[in-house]
Amino acid sequence: MEDENKPYQLLLTGVDKTAEVQSWRHVGKKCEVTFSSGSTFAYNADNVQIIESALNATKPRDCFEYLKRIATATGLIATRDSGEKFNTLASSYAKIDFVSPTGMLGAFLSGKLPKTGGGSDAKPVFPFGFNASQKAAVDNALLSPLSVIEGPPGT
Repeated sequence: MEDENKPYQLLLTGVDKTAEVQSWRHVGKKCEVTFSSGSTFAYNADNVQIIESALNATKPRDCFEYLKRIATATGLIATRDSGEKFNTLASSYAKIDFVSPTGMLGAFLSGKLPKTGGGSDAKPVFPFGFNASQKAAVDNALLSPLSVIEGPPGT
């Protein structure tokens, strides 16, 4: 089962082999993996984990495309050493072709954020000191599953 338009991550005994895999398919209790070299090996299905990108689902993909359009319209324009101008945020989004469905971005895009954040188990470290508003922002962030704290550079 392979589809170039549906990104996936393939782990063999916990090791990411996605870049080396050309295709894969389930055959009974085995998983046949064909590598870019042309070699095909059959693995015990228990040793193969295939994770489909959150972007394979319509809602997360549409949300991600919306964020990319916003980035294109509002992103910071920078200049490369060559003199070429580019949109820093849009360039970063363009590099993303796989989003883990269990990661924070996948949860955000699918609207399935966890109910609570780090809470009392989280231990913040303030290596450069902080003021009362910065401490309050961190405390609030630790109580939420996702927080965006906006401020001037260096905050």
